[in-house]
Amino acid sequence: MSAPPRDELGLHRAEEPWRPRRMMATRGLVSGTRRLLLHLRTALNKITERNFHRQVEKVVALNITTKERLLLVVDAVLTKAVTEPTFSGVYARLCADLQRLRVPGTSATFAGLLLSRVWREFRGEPGRAGRAPQRQLGLVRFIAELFQVDLLAETIVHSGIQRLLQDPTAASLECLCGLLPRVCHALERSRVERYLQEVEEFVGPRRRRRTSFQLRFRLQDTLDECSLRLRRQDKAVKSRGRPVEGTRRCAMDEVEMVRRPVHARLGPRTAPCCV
Repeated sequence: MSAPPRDELGLHRAEEPWRPRRMMATRGLVSGTRRLLLHLRTALNKITERNFHRQVEKVVALNITTKERLLLVVDAVLTKAVTEPTFSGVYARLCADLQRLRVPGTSATFAGLLLSRVWREFRGEPGRAGRAPQRQLGLVRFIAELFQVDLLAETIVHSGIQRLLQDPTAASLECLCGLLPRVCHALERSRVERYLQEVEEFVGPRRRRRTSFQLRFRLQDTLDECSLRLRRQDKAVKSRGRPVEGTRRCAMDEVEMVRRPVHARLGPRTAPCCV
């Protein structure tokens, strides 16, 4: 038995019906690009430590034939990483495996587009009034994870830390608390000690009234965690003997060679977050 016509039931079609936000984001795209985003989001939602390599192969097998599609892949991965900071380590590993991904006939690579996109978003104001937005906190954690997988140059990390210290708002200091403890053990010791001295000034009596109790406690926790990581690094270096200087390679080396002594990396590295 067939259903009665729409007119007989008194139903009418809305001119602008409600659609999920995911459908509105892909509205206007051709069917091939929309299908690509669907498969990409499915792989990103399913990716775990157990099926990591299988999901990476699915992403690599996508039909990425234009720079616009590669940019859509970059935006999708970045959005997942900053909105789900608990799994940012897994997404950073994914980016490390996809760094050589490029469109045939062009010089645009996944790593180049991702790092430029990350730096452009980081340079945006994190919010001068009140707390830093969750997306900015997720972004600085993702930056730390990218540095852990050697996808981000040390000079870029130093630039980010200096930028947060030059504009010491509550939002910037909160972002600093999320970035510095995760990278301090792999940076140059003298510069890290200088950063910690600047952080101590915000906890000291001179600037105590300018910061809230919650932020001062977070800054103190940051100092304690960084000091603990540096002490553990010193013990590891003493047990292994004097380190040998070397060169650290990363994705940005295609543009600029960045030299870094190996002793800055000899400390125990934290394992990527597990899903």
